[in-house]
Amino acid sequence: MAGKVIKRVHCHLLNMPKLYNLVPNLEKNRMKSVRLSTKGNDNLNDTKTHTTSRRSKLHPLASEDVTFLPIDDSNVQELYKMNEELFPIKYNTAFYEYVADAPEGYCKLAYTANGDAIGAICCELEDVKILEKRRLRLCILTLGVLQEYRRSKLGTLLLESVISQARKDQLAYVYLHVQSCNTTALHFYFARGFKFVKFMHNYYPEIHPPHCFPLLDKNLFKKTLKVIGVRVEAKKIGCVVKKLHGHLLNLPRLRNVVPDPTNPDPYKNSSSKLILLNAKVTDIETLWPLNKDLVGFLKQESLSFVNHAIELDYSYYAVDQVLSELLPKGMDIPSSFETVGHIAHLNLRDNQLPYKNVIGQVILDKNAQIRTVVNKTDNIETKFRTFPMEVLAGDNDMEVEVRESKAVFKFNYAQVYWNSRLQQEHLRIIRRIKPTDVVCDMMCGIGPFAVPVAINGSKVYANDLNPRSYHYLKENIALNKVENLVTPYNLDGREFLAKLLNEKKQFTQVLMNLPAIALEFLDAFPGQFDYWEGELPYIYCYCFSNADDVQKDVKERAEKIMGGKLDLERTTFHLVRDVAPKKVMVCISFQLPEAIAFSSERQASKQDDSKRRKIEAGATA
Repeated sequence: MAGKVIKRVHCHLLNMPKLYNLVPNLEKNRMKSVRLSTKGNDNLNDTKTHTTSRRSKLHPLASEDVTFLPIDDSNVQELYKMNEELFPIKYNTAFYEYVADAPEGYCKLAYTANGDAIGAICCELEDVKILEKRRLRLCILTLGVLQEYRRSKLGTLLLESVISQARKDQLAYVYLHVQSCNTTALHFYFARGFKFVKFMHNYYPEIHPPHCFPLLDKNLFKKTLKVIGVRVEAKKIGCVVKKLHGHLLNLPRLRNVVPDPTNPDPYKNSSSKLILLNAKVTDIETLWPLNKDLVGFLKQESLSFVNHAIELDYSYYAVDQVLSELLPKGMDIPSSFETVGHIAHLNLRDNQLPYKNVIGQVILDKNAQIRTVVNKTDNIETKFRTFPMEVLAGDNDMEVEVRESKAVFKFNYAQVYWNSRLQQEHLRIIRRIKPTDVVCDMMCGIGPFAVPVAINGSKVYANDLNPRSYHYLKENIALNKVENLVTPYNLDGREFLAKLLNEKKQFTQVLMNLPAIALEFLDAFPGQFDYWEGELPYIYCYCFSNADDVQKDVKERAEKIMGGKLDLERTTFHLVRDVAPKKVMVCISFQLPEAIAFSSERQASKQDDSKRRKIEAGATA
């Protein structure tokens, strides 16, 4: 019968202590008292006073008492009629047979003083294996309140009553499911401590949409680790620890030496401490075949072995340990993510998406510096290199602050392009640029190159087409106090270069950091430097390549766009990073060749000048 019932149920995991922490302080607002009588429920007094908020005229419970009674054969038909009105699912006979004979305290109806049934909660106890132990958990099958009595805290009180019973009975955890479109129910449970576990497709085949959400319960990870401790005088700790090498506890994030709990105040300096041993050591005799000399030493020192319990909970386990319990067996566990200020940026695979919210919540819980977890929902296809994302956990706050290369950057992560994985590449270029250089940064973004090189003393002309990048570029220039060295522009890259050349601005370095299309902008250079005096600028241009011979591919593409040849011996290729299988990001760098920089007229003029100088030199000789 239980199996039939459970197929009808939708389930989320709930942290019981957290639920109680988050239940509102009902005394704070203007409240009316409601007396609850829970027949046969030992964990609540027969007349325990709870409070509910003042109702509007749609919620006429303000002057009425509510009584909770267990569901049995005498009132199960009232539950049936109420469920027919409340829920889109038609519950079968097995469901009503079960709740009429359920364990005491877990299935109950709420009645007004007039004897009208106005709400109900139905739960089922389940025997499950958790961390190698058999435990009971509670599944909330239904929780409903008639429309006119909602917002009266009745749903909260019903939920609170079964949670109280579950705590008394020391159940492992409580869980339920909610239909994915039922935002009212989702908000109700979120406000009371529930967390996403995963998204379940087609859970309710009889209704639309058929999907539902389950939630995370941190109580699942409570475990008592029983070990042996050696009681040692504080002054002998170092010597004994050295002797016990190889037999120590040595577990991540746990100390091998802990205060002795038998001391009056174990956390102050005391005469003795416990050295904890690994699980293989159950008493001194188990050490005998392993190390007879060690056993002799321990006996000689009259050191005692004592039992010690270590209480582990959700806070102890690492991300991969938690997710290995929550995700299906065999599913890859997200092992890394990009950190941008307080944001963790994930790129989840398709098979991980149903579990995206629990993945996000665990990452949020386990990284103190993270306040927001996002997942990229599509590829980067906009001209500003931004990408669509969704918040999986935490605050919906995209305004971040990042420190890199002696600079501080502020920006909105959803509005501009930023990649923390490029930090080393930024640093590589910054180190190559001298304080005497003048930099033309054609696609500067919010300033990861422009601002640090200005901090180092270089003059910079910095440009970006994205208005939001331009906004944050100016903010970061001011924030880092380099206004006198950086001139910001909000232009197309070609227009920006033409403007500098028309104004006869001199620069020694050109940065083109827009790998998706930067190579195409090399067409802005040919024949545009006729006025130029001195050495031509050195260009750093970023691009992607999926060719087998990356250098040949990038060089030929650059030459085709510029309409001239590059000297391979004077051209540098730097592999920045792997972007995808068989796709890499590359930086090609070279000094702009005269044959490309100057127009045909300028080149002809230079050739004539060269011939004239040779003739004059010959005549002089």
